[in-house]
Amino acid sequence: MRALILVLPILFLSCPFLIAQADATNAPVRIYASGQDVTLPQLLASPQGYPLGNCRPDMDGILTFSLIVDASGQPRNIYFLSPIGDDLDLIALRQVIADRFTPGMSAGQPVAVAVSLEMKLHACLAQRKDAGGKTQQVLELTSLPTQELKLPVNPPQQAVLVSGSGLSANPADPDAGIEKVGGDVKPPIHFEPAESLFREQRAALGRGDYKVSLVVDRYGLPERLKIIESAMPGREQAIASTFRLHRWKPAMKDGEPVPSRVQVEIDNR
Repeated sequence: MRALILVLPILFLSCPFLIAQADATNAPVRIYASGQDVTLPQLLASPQGYPLGNCRPDMDGILTFSLIVDASGQPRNIYFLSPIGDDLDLIALRQVIADRFTPGMSAGQPVAVAVSLEMKLHACLAQRKDAGGKTQQVLELTSLPTQELKLPVNPPQQAVLVSGSGLSANPADPDAGIEKVGGDVKPPIHFEPAESLFREQRAALGRGDYKVSLVVDRYGLPERLKIIESAMPGREQAIASTFRLHRWKPAMKDGEPVPSRVQVEIDNR
């Protein structure tokens, strides 16, 4: 086994909008669930959060998010409940961040309501030319996503309402806000990748043991990968590509999703 620690300058997300959003407030608020005295929020006419292509759809998927619709109709505390496990997750996440709602009501007043949101996507891989005239494959939606609000899964009674990945953009303090699991911080929960994807990842890595450290952000996406052990030299890009498609339910602190660092090992024998 070849042991090393390597920090890869790879940002798993190619979508800077996922990081640029700021927290809404640092004070916890009461979180409602729809029922006899609380109305469910209503999704407004969907803004186009992603450009639509005109190629034939050959990819589709269904995934589910957990979120809180605040009293102004903004989505907060967004994270994956049931991801697809490929780049459609990033397109879906961009869409739900762009969504706006009529907020839920209690006693005639708008309140923060926890919900689940199921999204169906149809997409294709299209050949497009970049600004330099080079042809590349681009994943494009072929129609606006179909979205449906449903009852929440284990909603908190109160939580701090947040937006964005929770990662620091300050190069002088890049680990600011990353929580240590333990005590009142519940660990992230890993979603197992699809069997077909798992086989492809193992084949790309090659035989041997691999260990990485990475940050699971508020959405449940992997960021800031550090390779701790690699069985074979020169596989840095394959390792990064493998873990880029992994998803988690993020670490939770008092009902709020928080970024946390975890270690992941693969025994690829």
